[in-house]
Parts: sequence; structure tokens; C-alpha cells
Amino acid sequence: MRTLTRLTLAAALSACIFTLHARAAQTDDEQAIRQVEARWQDAWNHHDMDALASLFTEDAAFIQVNGRRWDGPAEIRRNHALVHAMMFKDSVWTNRDIDIRFLASDVALIHQTWSMVGDKNPDGTLRPPRDGIFTQVFVKREGKWLITASQNTNIMVVPGSPVAGSAPAK
Repeated sequence: MRTLTRLTLAAALSACIFTLHARAAQTDDEQAIRQVEARWQDAWNHHDMDALASLFTEDAAFIQVNGRRWDGPAEIRRNHALVHAMMFKDSVWTNRDIDIRFLASDVALIHQTWSMVGDKNPDGTLRPPRDGIFTQVFVKREGKWLITASQNTNIMVVPGSPVAGSAPAK
């Protein structure tokens, strides 16, 4: 009976140590993903499209708010550079809340809300401040978290809508 008790205690202790290690690793990974999102904000606000493009995998797909798809860091960089030379050259991006869900130890699904001020319409008139949400898939490659898929969506408030969630995301 003592042997069984010792084996049970050893198994329970091993499970606790494994769980603590897994949680510590997940916390480190969450922090690394949050740092990528912070680097996005910094790159956007400094209009540094090289830094922005460096956050993506070579096979990344980026769907921008108007539904256009840009594939790979070069195309993501080029198209962001074009719009940052015009409508976004005075814009300020602010990351809001982030929700991170790990689908595997090296894959995470992210929902990042954001806000922006200072962007302009094609005719140069100032747009009102706006909010949006990224849905992104991050992958960990060679110890580094990168964005491999990103869907950017403007949050549109529909006045008087009975649909839950018609207000901006948190």
C-alpha cells in the first residue's frame, strides 16, 4: 500500500511540475506575442514599413479592412508603404485589448482591438477616429512568434441595431 501511495504522490507531483512549466512557457509566449503587437503599433506610428513587414512569415496573407489580400512580407510592405505615403502618413495607431488563444504550442489565434486617429480620405479630408479588430494567426518558427494570417476589420456601429455586439469591441 505504501508503494502505491508513493507512486500516486510522485505522479501528482510530476503533473503539478509539468503544469507549472507549461503555464510558464505559455506566459512567455503570450508576452512574446504581445511584444509583436507592440512592434506593429510602433512600426505603424513611425511609418516604418520594413519593421512592419518583418512581423510576418514569408507565406503570410494579410486581408486589409477593404477586403484586399496581400501575400507575403514584400507585398504587405509595398502596399502599406503606398497608403502610409498618403492617407496614413499622419495617423496614430493604438493597440487596445488582446485575446490570445493557443491552438497548439506553436500556433495562436489572436483578436487584437485597435483604434486610429489622423488618417485621411483619398481627397485629403480628415476621417473621424475609428476602431477595428485584427483576427490573426501567429506561428512560432525557430523560437520566434510571427504573423502568418491577418484579417483587419473596421468596427462599425449600427445605431439602433438589436444585435448584441453592435457597439465597439472592448
